[in-house]
Amino acid sequence: MQLTNYPDLLGYSRQTRATAQLRERLQTTATEAVTGLKSDLTKATNGEVGRAHLLGKALNDVDQGLQINTLSKTRVTLMTNALSGADTAINGLGPRGSVAVAIGNDITLKALSNEASGTLESVMSALSTSQGPRNLFSGSKTDAPTYADPKILLEDVKDILSNASSVDDANTKLDRYFNDPDGTFETKIYTGSQNNAAPLQIGNNKSVNLDLKGNNQDIKDTLRGLAVMANAFEFTGTGREDDFDAMYSAGAASVSSGTTGLTNQQAKLGLLSATLNQAESRFNVERTSLTNAYTEMFGRDQFEATTELKTLQVQLEASYTLTARLSDLTLTNYLR
Repeated sequence: MQLTNYPDLLGYSRQTRATAQLRERLQTTATEAVTGLKSDLTKATNGEVGRAHLLGKALNDVDQGLQINTLSKTRVTLMTNALSGADTAINGLGPRGSVAVAIGNDITLKALSNEASGTLESVMSALSTSQGPRNLFSGSKTDAPTYADPKILLEDVKDILSNASSVDDANTKLDRYFNDPDGTFETKIYTGSQNNAAPLQIGNNKSVNLDLKGNNQDIKDTLRGLAVMANAFEFTGTGREDDFDAMYSAGAASVSSGTTGLTNQQAKLGLLSATLNQAESRFNVERTSLTNAYTEMFGRDQFEATTELKTLQVQLEASYTLTARLSDLTLTNYLR
């Protein structure tokens, strides 16, 4: 009995190993059919696996560079949109104010004064934009809001104008409020950092500084002009009409000067955006080149792999059938 059963046991053992090998080949081929890449790097590189790792690292570096570049582009786009939104809200208020003073129409001046109040709030809201949790105009203090409540600024300027003895006195106090490093605007209104945000990354360890913050001089000039126009009727000074006109004109001129500066800031951001686009193009060219090299070295014809996969499936099914017969399995066990 032992001499009769031994060959069957040996055949069963060999067939089991063959089935396992087929199953392993099928799994490998299935992966290659999906990825289009060879699984055995050692064989594909004739043992020079280091080449594969270097090529893979280069591709990974390019992908990281593209990701960083995309984040920087988004940051620039959001800041550009914020400046554009501020400009849209202002809607030529400076020149319109200057014309209204020249005409001397009190009704128009009052209407523009009311408009300036709402516009100031809209501008400060637009410049409080963020990229996720990162406040883009707050300098390095990205977790802090860019500004305090706009109403605080309006009330402060109202107090300055209502207590100024002359146009010169009002302007001196406004200069101290907005332009002094220790003035109220820097210590109470602008709540971001005096330090710039982290440099703008463009990939390949290259970066450019972006110093645009909520206390930029062009922005402060714009907000100053809007606040003065909004509160011009609070200014009494010497009581002369010429003083009122001079004060209102100063506010309108400050808005005009500030908005011109904001346009220039948009142009600078446009240049940065162009630089980032050029970097992205270089990354894409490099990625294409590296991908082609990687595919040439490790690529697997997916049609060929799919054909082989079907053949292996047929062989594996036949192998299972033969193994079942050798082991005298029941149909129930075979179907499990």
